[in-house]
Amino acid sequence: MPHEVPSGELIMVDEHHRVQVPEFRIGKFPVTQRQYQAIMKTNPSFFQADDLTPEEQKKGLTHWDRPVEIVTWHQAVEFCEKLTNILKIEGYEVRLPSETMWEWAARDGENSSLTYAGSNDLNEVGWYDDNAGGKTHPVGQKNPTKKLGIHDMSGNVWEWCWDRWSSDSNVLPKKGKPLLEGGDNTKRAVRGGSWFISADICSSGNRYYYNPGNCGIIRGFRVVLLPVGFVP
Repeated sequence: MPHEVPSGELIMVDEHHRVQVPEFRIGKFPVTQRQYQAIMKTNPSFFQADDLTPEEQKKGLTHWDRPVEIVTWHQAVEFCEKLTNILKIEGYEVRLPSETMWEWAARDGENSSLTYAGSNDLNEVGWYDDNAGGKTHPVGQKNPTKKLGIHDMSGNVWEWCWDRWSSDSNVLPKKGKPLLEGGDNTKRAVRGGSWFISADICSSGNRYYYNPGNCGIIRGFRVVLLPVGFVP
């Protein structure tokens, strides 16, 4: 179920750029292998073994509860389009979040000063190179953000955003929309870090990018629900 994120003024961590973010809804978890299979009729993920921790196994979790990975930006966009057509929610459509929406949600919709999404200790809220054991984990097994209750925004898998990449966050639109003009159209922004990398890269304010046609075992995505036409 999507979680409501209130509107407000985001003060970005990296360069203190101010953005008026509108109210929106965001997925409680990254898209799982089960969800991707249901919509796209295929599961491209590398981590399809049920080699879960004893605690995860006791909960009846399987690889289907892991985040989907090996998904390009283009495939993530296609997923959003197909889900929009299936849900048919009048006046709304499923999209990837803008960078600023993503950061606002990760920081609990209130410019939280916490380093990660929900804590200053990444072990409490995310999977990264020191605790993941070299693999993804089922979503929702770490603590969520304190106010909004959103899981896995730090670590597990990088999450594609809609934006073109710019190293200068000051050019990101001031109304919370994704960067669609300017920037580098050969790259798309990602946020959140992954199971493969160090804690500092998983911070809520860290920004990075990949080629939109690139896929790998460290990249997945999360969706948002927006009014039709908010993103052209």
